[in-house]
Amino acid sequence: MHHEDVASTDLVPFLRPQGVAVIGASENPSKLGYGVMRNLVHPEWGFPGPVYPVNPKRTTILGRRAFPTILDVPDPVDLAVILIPAPAVPQAVDACGQRGLRGVIVVSGGFRELGAEGERLQEKTVEIARRYGMRLMGPNGIGVIDTVIPLNTTFIRAMPLPGPIAVISQSGALCGAAVDWARGHGIGFSRMYSIGNQADLTETDFLLALAADDHTRVIALYIEEISDGRRFYEIAQHIVPQKPILFLKAGRTQAGHEAARSHTGALAGAATAYRAACHDAGIHWCTSLAEMLQAAQALAHNPVPRGRRVAIVTNAGGPAALAADAVAEQGLELAHPAPETQERLRAALPPAAQVTSVVDMLGAAGPREYEAATRAVLADPNTDMALVIHVPQATVDPLALVDAIQNARGDNRVPLVFALPGEESVAAARYQANRRGLAAFSFPEENARALRHLAARHQALARPSASPVRPSGIPPSYPFPARAVMTDWDLRPILEAYAIPLARAHLARSPEQAGDLAQALGFPVALKLLSPDLLHKSDVGGVKLGLQTPEEVVAAARAMRARAGEAIIQGWEVQEMVRGGVE
Repeated sequence: MHHEDVASTDLVPFLRPQGVAVIGASENPSKLGYGVMRNLVHPEWGFPGPVYPVNPKRTTILGRRAFPTILDVPDPVDLAVILIPAPAVPQAVDACGQRGLRGVIVVSGGFRELGAEGERLQEKTVEIARRYGMRLMGPNGIGVIDTVIPLNTTFIRAMPLPGPIAVISQSGALCGAAVDWARGHGIGFSRMYSIGNQADLTETDFLLALAADDHTRVIALYIEEISDGRRFYEIAQHIVPQKPILFLKAGRTQAGHEAARSHTGALAGAATAYRAACHDAGIHWCTSLAEMLQAAQALAHNPVPRGRRVAIVTNAGGPAALAADAVAEQGLELAHPAPETQERLRAALPPAAQVTSVVDMLGAAGPREYEAATRAVLADPNTDMALVIHVPQATVDPLALVDAIQNARGDNRVPLVFALPGEESVAAARYQANRRGLAAFSFPEENARALRHLAARHQALARPSASPVRPSGIPPSYPFPARAVMTDWDLRPILEAYAIPLARAHLARSPEQAGDLAQALGFPVALKLLSPDLLHKSDVGGVKLGLQTPEEVVAAARAMRARAGEAIIQGWEVQEMVRGGVE
């Protein structure tokens, strides 16, 4: 099946369902089946098509007629949400297949994350779905939230505010936390896909769907394990020039790796490899949910900057000093206003205002000063991005500042973020700013981090896209040794395939053979012990340089073997001595 086919046909029941059945629907407010039904029939964000509760013990649930089995549900129906205990799920999926459904969301846990028995149950469930040509989302995931249709197959407490950010998450609870936080901050989402264990449909399938979605400007992923690294990388590489992708990886530490494994059964993999692949593809690497959501908001509502210079406009010196530190720590530069900009600022601000580096308008600055100063720095040729800070004080209404900054911004093509440190008196202004497309966060450090992601976007788009080159010497299925540590000898063919020059060498399987090979190679030689158990050969005297005779080589090899103790010995590398240069 081609990648494009997955997005265009197989995902239709999840992207545009005709009718939704809930297997395990309930009227008991303590049951998850109640939460799903409540969202599907909600007066504000309920699904506009038919919703069918399936429960043999009820005739109606939340005002909708209930059906004893999925086989009794009338048309149109093409998607089922399953919330029954894991052992009963395969039978329910089979019934969905008999009924002719095209998609199922298995919310139930109790599969791969519980070990071998759960893995078998998961495989059986997918096998049944495939037999009927159905696609399966989950298990152990809460499905789809779509603010456009609208559709909410989850038991999350509320619907997100509409907006241009899409989320793909292996964790349903993380979606719930993101929705709750974002609603409080005025940040909106287009679609959210909670994919759970990815037994069938994966993060890359939904990435493809979002690439073609007009309602989505930024894609954010929370991932414990990528299902198919090569496919994800190739598709992400094609999407990045059109839309930014943000990546939050669980399992970056050993403790996180173990937690991820117990959550979805994920083999979390080496975080360094994930990070390198993200950097190579132009994907934004994030280390917290707050960073990912704030960066997504900044990227969704700002143009791409021209460079890394940040102008700071403030009503308070201390926060501005912290902001300048944060800007530098994020690898950005402070923008200094040009002489003509300084003149404009002096004309608009009190005589004691600072205008030569950070623009400090002093504590009494109100909407008029904020609008004039912001307008001036945005027009300045030295400004690539702007950070506007308002520390709450008694004489200024923060809501009025949102209007002022929006007016100053106009249709200017310079990115801007708005820092409103505090909570009680500025929360409403921060909410309004985000609803109106101004990226607004609390503390200067958070805003500086968001600006760094804007600069990274500029960098990702500016550099030429390069596809990884597979050297001709390495076949597609290169037989890497099935062990964690590769010795020098294991690595030689790979380095040679990349045309990296290496000293001439031979592999000896015994001390005596090492002596003979040294004679053939010509003296002096170096001798190196090869063992996957010894990361540092020098700890056991496993390297000898400048050996001059076969007898010296044999004696050195025997001594190394004696000192290696219980370590597995692959052999000895007999290598020519290279003169000059630097080790």
